[in-house]
Amino acid sequence: MNPKIIVAGGLAMYVAQFVLSFATGPLVHEGILVEAYRANQQFWRPELNAVPPDMVALLPLWITTGIVGSLVLAGIYGAIRDGIAGRGWLSGLKFGLLVWLIQVVAMAGWSGVFNLPYEIWLWWGAERVVDMDVGGTTQGPVPENLSPRAATGGQCNAPGRPLHAHSGEIHAQQIGHTDFHRRCRVVLPGGLPVLHG
Repeated sequence: MNPKIIVAGGLAMYVAQFVLSFATGPLVHEGILVEAYRANQQFWRPELNAVPPDMVALLPLWITTGIVGSLVLAGIYGAIRDGIAGRGWLSGLKFGLLVWLIQVVAMAGWSGVFNLPYEIWLWWGAERVVDMDVGGTTQGPVPENLSPRAATGGQCNAPGRPLHAHSGEIHAQQIGHTDFHRRCRVVLPGGLPVLHG
């Protein structure tokens, strides 16, 4: 677990999603779902049911949970990024989609407990896919600039030649990690590819 990836990646994700919220907040929460929210006031915190809603009072909670959540996701990305095909923003985008799918599964379960209209669940899910895609794309370039991925196997001499995890270990930066991953792919014993450029 690399602390640089957790801190820099987490803060990058939080800032990207915070900026995005200035667009999705008015569109989804203050626009499309306003009437649905009013019809289900019993589910919201008292600050949100105030007239006008006292969102400033909730900012410390929202900021704290947002930063902690982003740091946790950045740590998870750092732990599994070698298993995600693609480089830079594409790897981060795939990670964001993976997190979104997990969130959607959780929302589907919650919908069987909380009696909220499906309109709310659907728009929350739609907002999250945009939110996680934008946040996820920061997880590719930021960590790789701070801590380039390590590749297993010997140096690849020809384009497309597979490297095998049991044949030794070499760090990508020793031969130029960008060029290395463009020309080579890593294969686990048994022939399962885990990383290819």
